[in-house]
Amino acid sequence: MGKNGKEEKKRYVQRFRQEWLSMKPFSEWLHEVPGDSQKAYCSFCKCEIIAKFHQLTKHSEAKKHINAIPDQTVPLPLAKLLTNAETNQKSKEYTIKVRNPLSESDTYNGFEEEIHEEEESEDGIYIVERIEGQAQRSLNKVISIQAKAMTSTTGYEFETLKITSPKQFIKNVELNRPDKRNAMNTTFWKDIYNCFTKLSVDPDCRVIVLSGAGKMFTAGLDLYENEIFKSLLSSDSQDSSRKSFKILKGIQELQESFNVIEKCPKPVIAAVHNGCIGGGIDMIACCDMRYCTQDAWFQIKEVDIGLAADLGTLQRFPKIIGNDSLYRELAYTGRKFDAEEAKSIGFVSRILPDKNTLLEAAILIAEQIASKSPVAVQGIKVNSVYSRDHGVYQGLEYMATWNSTMLQSEDVGKAVSAAIQKETPVFSKL
Repeated sequence: MGKNGKEEKKRYVQRFRQEWLSMKPFSEWLHEVPGDSQKAYCSFCKCEIIAKFHQLTKHSEAKKHINAIPDQTVPLPLAKLLTNAETNQKSKEYTIKVRNPLSESDTYNGFEEEIHEEEESEDGIYIVERIEGQAQRSLNKVISIQAKAMTSTTGYEFETLKITSPKQFIKNVELNRPDKRNAMNTTFWKDIYNCFTKLSVDPDCRVIVLSGAGKMFTAGLDLYENEIFKSLLSSDSQDSSRKSFKILKGIQELQESFNVIEKCPKPVIAAVHNGCIGGGIDMIACCDMRYCTQDAWFQIKEVDIGLAADLGTLQRFPKIIGNDSLYRELAYTGRKFDAEEAKSIGFVSRILPDKNTLLEAAILIAEQIASKSPVAVQGIKVNSVYSRDHGVYQGLEYMATWNSTMLQSEDVGKAVSAAIQKETPVFSKL
C-alpha cells in the first residue's frame, strides 16, 4: 500500500475517532454511576464503563474510553457504520469489519468468509484493507473495544423458533417453520414454553416481539405432526375416566405453553402478517399488544374441526374486544375477519402496510418501552393482568402491596433526577 493509501487510512481512523469522541468535551458525556465510583456511564455511546470515574473526566484521558469494556452495547456511531449497507463515500478504500466472538465466521459487507489464522483478536473489530476486491485484515489494529454483540442469543437455540436481538434489551421470537406455514407441531409446544420461561428471567431482555417467518404468521395446530394431539385422541383400552385424566393433563400442558407468554413479566408485542388461524389466536391473545399488516386475517378455526378452542381464546378474546355478541359470532361460525375489522373491535391496535414496516414499528415501540425503568414496566404488566381477573378493590390492594416494595427502587430516583436535569435516565438491569 502506497504513501497516499496510508495517509487516507490515517485520516479515516481520525475521522472515526472524532465522530464519537469530539462532538463535545468528553467529560460532558460522562456520568458517574450512583453508588459505584468504579463505574461511569457514557450518555453518548450508551455503555457502562468499568473504570475509575475520575480518570475519565478529562478530555485528554478520553482514549481510555476506547479501551474500556462496554457492558451493554456497541457505541452508536460504530453501530451506524456497521449497519450501513452502502460504502462510506468518504473512505471507499476502507471499511469496518466485525466478528462476533461466538461465531466461526467474519461478516464483511454482508458476505461470510473464513477466519484467517493470523492476527486473531478477542474483540473482533478491525479496519479491513480492500485491495483488488480482496479483503485483507490489517496488521495494524485500530480499535480495541471488547463488545458484546447486540445480536447475541446464546442459549436460545430452538427447532421451531428463531431468536434474535434487533436492538438492545429487545428479543424477537420468530415462529420458524415457514415451509409449514408455522403450524404448531409437537416440538413447538416445548420450544415456546422453554423460550418464554427463559426470557422471563433474562436480564438482557426487557421487551419481546413475536413474529412469524415466511408467508403466513401461523396456520395454527399442525394436525399431521402433533404427537401430543394424536395421543389425546387415540383410542386405547383405558376406561373413560382414566382416559379423561390423561386428556386433561395434556390439555393443561398445552395451555401452559401459551400461559407463559402472559405470565412473562416482559411486555410482548405480536406482529402478525397474513393469516393467524386457530392456535394463533390463542397465542396472540396472551400478548400485551397486537399489530398487523393490511393483508392480515384472523380466524377462530377450532369449531370447523369439531372442537371448542381450549388454549385461551374463549377466555381472553372477549375481554380484549369487550363485545360478547361479536365474540360469540366469531367463535360459533369460525368466519374470517380482516385487519380492519380486527382494529375496529380492538383486537389489534395498529395496521401497517407490509411485513417489513410492521416489524420496524413493533421494534420502535419495543425500543421506547425498553428505555423505561424495567421495574416500572414489569410492575405495570403484572398488575394489569391481575386487575383484569380481579375486582377493583382487590386490584388496588395488590397494587399497594406491590409498590410498598417497588417504590424503594433506585429507578424512581434516577427518573426524577433525569427529569429535573432534562436528561435521559439509564436504568440498571434486573
